[in-house]
Amino acid sequence: MDKAYNWATKYPIDNLIKYLKKIKEESLIVIGSGGSYSVASYISSLHSEFTSQIAKAMTPLDYISTNTSSNSAVILITTSGKNTDIINVLNEAVAREHKHIIVVCANPNAPIITKFSNYTIISYFNFKLPTKKDGFLAVNSILIFSILFLRAYYKSNKKILFLPKEFDEFALDSKDFDEFENTLRNNLKHIICKDTIIVLFGNWGRFAAIDLESKYSESALGNVSLSDYRNFGHGRHNWIDKKWQISSLLAFADRKSEKNLKRTFSLIPEKIPKYIFKSKYSEGPLSAIDLLIKTYFLVNLAGVYRNIDPSSQGIPEFGRKLYRMSVTTSELSKYQLWRKEPNRAYILRKFPNFDFSTKQVRNFWKKSFDDYQASFTEEKFGGIVFDFDGTLCPSERRKIGIADDVVSNLLHLIDHNIKIGIASGRGGSLNRDLIEKIPKEYHEKIFVGYHNGSICGFLSEKIDFDNISINAYVNEINELLCDDKYLSLFEKDIRHKPTQLTIIAPNSDLLSIFSYLNTKLGQNKEVKMVLSDHSIDIIPKTVTKTVVIDLIQNSLAKNHSVLTIGDKGSIDGNDFDLLNRNLSLSVDEVSSNPFNCWNLGPMGYRGVPITLFYLNRIIFGENTFHLNLKME
Repeated sequence: MDKAYNWATKYPIDNLIKYLKKIKEESLIVIGSGGSYSVASYISSLHSEFTSQIAKAMTPLDYISTNTSSNSAVILITTSGKNTDIINVLNEAVAREHKHIIVVCANPNAPIITKFSNYTIISYFNFKLPTKKDGFLAVNSILIFSILFLRAYYKSNKKILFLPKEFDEFALDSKDFDEFENTLRNNLKHIICKDTIIVLFGNWGRFAAIDLESKYSESALGNVSLSDYRNFGHGRHNWIDKKWQISSLLAFADRKSEKNLKRTFSLIPEKIPKYIFKSKYSEGPLSAIDLLIKTYFLVNLAGVYRNIDPSSQGIPEFGRKLYRMSVTTSELSKYQLWRKEPNRAYILRKFPNFDFSTKQVRNFWKKSFDDYQASFTEEKFGGIVFDFDGTLCPSERRKIGIADDVVSNLLHLIDHNIKIGIASGRGGSLNRDLIEKIPKEYHEKIFVGYHNGSICGFLSEKIDFDNISINAYVNEINELLCDDKYLSLFEKDIRHKPTQLTIIAPNSDLLSIFSYLNTKLGQNKEVKMVLSDHSIDIIPKTVTKTVVIDLIQNSLAKNHSVLTIGDKGSIDGNDFDLLNRNLSLSVDEVSSNPFNCWNLGPMGYRGVPITLFYLNRIIFGENTFHLNLKME
């Protein structure tokens, strides 16, 4: 374990920190089987501790059998990445389109990575175990996963973590290992000799308790029954009273639960064998791993006592078949829904909890969807207006710019005489990106609305972004926010532009800032706020991206229409105005309006890949096109 510990305390975790920051404001589901379920329980405790969000550990069957909200983030923990249960769960998580799905795997070449590599809604944190084959009880991998997440949660929340450099310093209660093991053997001999152990725990002892039960059962060392120390007082004490001759009582105490566990034990009759594992660490997350490691020594001592090697168990043939058996998908499975009735899946993008049992409502939405889908085949489009960030350029590519495959699609549209417009919250940086990536001969054929449409012109036009008259309302808001004490608590960048105020902040803080400003500025009749993945724009209420639509529309023949495509179509999104019209498509967030702003992209994708999906369904006519979005 010392090698695993030393490796885990040093392994780079920047990507994991980045992912945890993104889910800071979200409830969390952590999924794992066997030892990975123990890790899942620990991660759920970390998430609740550091974010105050609800977090739940689930087995694959738990998850597939439960109708979970797509608003929850999902983390999947797997060592090998080969188990059919975890692969089926990822299929289902992709179909449910959680905003964030994070797969953490100790096998960079695992099927769970190669099979799902094309899906853009999945993030991966992969590593290769530094130890040889982990053994039946997955001791090293559990320790590694736990320490990686411990470090990442502390760092992502700007907390200082003091981890001892060496495993012995972290885990042992004395400097001498033999002395530590002898003390432990003497303290536990009256516990491990019993066939049943009742295990009590407080919050941070849960991780060790769950893992002990798993290892005891998998090694056939005995029976373990789990209970938090208060639930034990509600009738569960009767077992130890009636079966004390074949049972013992063990407790895992972190600093917060130690006092109450001692009070509990003081009421237990002297004849009942009992022992409290106490952590030497004052911080709960650290004490959880300390207590976990103590269970490893306990399991080893129990194995010696019963002449069983816990790390090397023979597996019966029926056990192998049980392990390989797939989780049977339930009627709640959205993965099956995508395969059999994708029209319902599209409706669920509008209303995640939609009830299809009401015939009248069901028929209304089915007709709305059919009519909407058919309109793109029937309509003659002469132009398209795109949002930029999240639609033509992924947020993570902001500094790199628009990709070559997107550029080639735009040029292909222009070559077929389709009018192109781009409407964005960005200004000079967008102008530079487009000029750099798009050939000069096409510049006069792309119309751009900068700063949410407050400044417009063809890409070929030179715009002096530094000498534009400052909007008085925006200036007033800037002065108001400069001295705001609550906003000063956030790491942010407030950029005062002539026609808008842009607040750039970490994704984890954006919603908190947006909610606060909504309250602070909600009664202001002159400005409005719109939200993107990376920023909040405060703009005059008269400013709207629709000005780009109108200018493109006015350049077309009367019977030709404009298609709009964006990624933030919800009521607070920065594309709401752009997509709040009948002939609009979203590549991510949708509005609840049944007549516009649907996302008809394939399962498991969002953003630019869906934009390309739409563009690949274009059928050109003479200076026009229509879209074939009917499901095949």
